[in-house]
Amino acid sequence: MITAVIILLVVLCVGLLIFRFLGDIRQGFESFKKQKEEKKKTRQQQDFLTLIYQYPRSTPATMIKLFSAVVLFFIAQTIGGKIVFSFMAAIAGFMIPGKIAKKSFTDRQSLFEEQMIDCFGILTNSLRAGASLFQALEVTVRESDPPFSTEFGEVLREVRLGNPVDKALIKLTERMPSKDLHMAVLAMNVTREYGGNLGEILMRVVAVMRERRKIQGKIEAITAQGKLSGWIVTLVPFFLLLVLRFMEPDMFGLMFTSILGNILLAVAILMVSLGNFFIQKIVTIEI
Repeated sequence: MITAVIILLVVLCVGLLIFRFLGDIRQGFESFKKQKEEKKKTRQQQDFLTLIYQYPRSTPATMIKLFSAVVLFFIAQTIGGKIVFSFMAAIAGFMIPGKIAKKSFTDRQSLFEEQMIDCFGILTNSLRAGASLFQALEVTVRESDPPFSTEFGEVLREVRLGNPVDKALIKLTERMPSKDLHMAVLAMNVTREYGGNLGEILMRVVAVMRERRKIQGKIEAITAQGKLSGWIVTLVPFFLLLVLRFMEPDMFGLMFTSILGNILLAVAILMVSLGNFFIQKIVTIEI
């Protein structure tokens, strides 16, 4: 009797362990599948935004911008009923997809440039250890994170398909227009064609990258006040517009109810937007 109870308990314990083990496997598989789907979705979104940014006059990008403009036009017309403001909303809707794509591409490029210093350090160490350029790139891709690993992984894929390394690297500079990357790719291609110590050359390139990042950081710190001032100067007229609208509704309400007032408001908004555009251009300094 006691032996049967012990055997039953052992069987139950083993069953529970197997059940939990299978549950962990299932959970791990679902987590892996979810991560894979998220990466695929992120990649599709990046391709979608890259299409709008790099090919703004292509048919898909134009259709997306027109769709956004029409949607915002009908929304503004439904809410306000003023044709002048509806046209302004349509213009803004046409520009918004391009701005979003530019912001996404710029953030991705900034992250790529931040990763380049460390990743090219790994590449340099691999080259100095005796690895070939292709082997060093494989090591760097394994040890790095997106977007660096994604872009250089595409380079490796093209090389495996039979494309020359120099052409694959040139395509990379076209996808990711970075001055530091262009300098590093030029060093790789020139060294492969004419010979030289690529590891030492890349070490000097990495040192130049670090100095450029330091200078760029100082410039951003100096111009931060100018950028903030530009946005304050841009937003103050809209704040005053709301204040006058509620303080003097009878007198200032004509700006919202009459056609002439709507046109004057549209011109004022256009001039304020142009002023903000020029201010941001002045305080944006690239090296």
